[in-house]
Amino acid sequence: MSQTEHVKALIAWNEGDQKVVLMWIVFDLAIISLTLSEKLFNSKSWLVAIGLFFFLGSAVFLNLYHHKGHLAGRELAGCLAVGATNDPGVLLENLWKKNKAQFRIGIGLMLLGILLLLCEFALGVMSGV
Repeated sequence: MSQTEHVKALIAWNEGDQKVVLMWIVFDLAIISLTLSEKLFNSKSWLVAIGLFFFLGSAVFLNLYHHKGHLAGRELAGCLAVGATNDPGVLLENLWKKNKAQFRIGIGLMLLGILLLLCEFALGVMSGV
């Protein structure tokens, strides 16, 4: 594989990764908007309120990671334009090494938000609401 093909493959991989992260951000924001517009918001439950904050936090942390990935993609494109002298794969390795905490916190907050909304749903079903 030539250097140009390698950079193109890395750019394609980075674009795919960014699409997935963006999908999770949209999921977080969709849950928030649906919850605010539905009867769950009327329950005035602290589980729902905390869950919404977790989804909002998740969207923020995943957006930070997404932004860093976008910047890495621009650097990869620059490598393609001027011809990379170093291994372009190092850019994506550094992206992960430097920003994996943002990604993991974002996913963790999303999972906690889902758990809290499921608990609220289960409590509502058990209490007959």
